[in-house]
Amino acid sequence: MITIKVCTAVLADININKIYNSNNDAYDNYSSSFDKYESYYSQRQNRVESEYKYKGASGQEYQYDLSDPIDKLNYDLDLKAKMNDELNAPITPNVDLDRGLGQYGGGIKPLFE
Repeated sequence: MITIKVCTAVLADININKIYNSNNDAYDNYSSSFDKYESYYSQRQNRVESEYKYKGASGQEYQYDLSDPIDKLNYDLDLKAKMNDELNAPITPNVDLDRGLGQYGGGIKPLFE
């Protein structure tokens, strides 16, 4: 009987360690998934900040410099940027200033983002 009690105590200790270790693994998995989200958020912020590469004389920022043939081609394929321009160009005064100076940008940075 004594050996049974000892074995039971050892098994209980092993089970407690398994539970403790599995909880630590769950915490580690949660932490690493949070780190992945943090990394994704940082990457998205960097992409958004660098998305507007061209700046007109008025200070208005654009995704594309339409005097550059490669940017013009990319702009023609970017339906989101084109729709954004149709909505924002009429209400963004700096766009008219840039166009008056012969500077044409595409993918206008909205006034309020």
